[in-house]
Amino acid sequence: MENNKTIIPSKNGNNTAITKPSQSGLKSFSGLKAEQISTALSGYKLQLTQLFNSPERASRGIQIMSMLIRKNPELMQCSQASIIGAMLYGASLNLDFSPQLGHCYLVPYKNKNAGGASDAQFQLGYRGLVELVHRSERVSEIYAHCVYKHDDFTVEFGLSQTIKHVPDFSVARNDNDITFVYAVGTIKGGGKVFIILSRNEIEELRKRSPMQKFGISGAWKTDYAEMAKAKALKRLCKLLPLSIEYDYRAFSDGIVAKGTDIKEIEIEEADYEDLTDIEIDTDTENDLLKTLEQEKEQELNNIKETIF
Repeated sequence: MENNKTIIPSKNGNNTAITKPSQSGLKSFSGLKAEQISTALSGYKLQLTQLFNSPERASRGIQIMSMLIRKNPELMQCSQASIIGAMLYGASLNLDFSPQLGHCYLVPYKNKNAGGASDAQFQLGYRGLVELVHRSERVSEIYAHCVYKHDDFTVEFGLSQTIKHVPDFSVARNDNDITFVYAVGTIKGGGKVFIILSRNEIEELRKRSPMQKFGISGAWKTDYAEMAKAKALKRLCKLLPLSIEYDYRAFSDGIVAKGTDIKEIEIEEADYEDLTDIEIDTDTENDLLKTLEQEKEQELNNIKETIF
């Protein structure tokens, strides 16, 4: 296989070279205790600090990743290389794995190219997509909306392409009533680009995941509207005039980043057999919030000790 490097942007302006994968690094976190997982991830704090340009964000990122792994048995079975690679890849894009922010997610799947071993897929969320596009100097605005069956929705193509959407908030807005989803991007200097997906097209995209073929599950079950908007945004992003440094595979339905050195992370398109949709339960969210509150309290105590 020929190596092919791609550039991804980072907050501090230092671009990162990403290369195609090997099949190494299959060791998982299975059987490790919470402290051992945290210790393993902490070995990459320096790289995270450099990418985030913040030791506080690096520490918080490690704590969040550790809890996400422990809360999901499927992630425990994933290769450490793919999880660490995803963690560093997300940091290189200056994105956070916190469920509250919804920037990006880890999705476990069985890798056909690794003899059925599990890897963690890096997947952008709706908010992560919006965050990345907003950084572009060529796009001033981006958004997505779902259309429900009682809304007034008309589309006009031709020389003057327009969308008119008047929501009807007088009735309940249920996922089953979504008829279309659309995403719009405004280009600096003038001009708009938009894309529309019908309900059938949304469903076709959803069912590409093997776990979705026999019914709605995972994030599609709990957050159908957000997932639909993310699909539309991913399609739209491929049409926008973004900076050439961007790794457009980050806007795809999922990639696998492997490696323990951000300068030599290997990246591949997911070739999965069994994709498991991420579900963040209430306990996980509460744990993350509690951790963040404890960090803030510790910072205040440190300040008080310094003053007095």
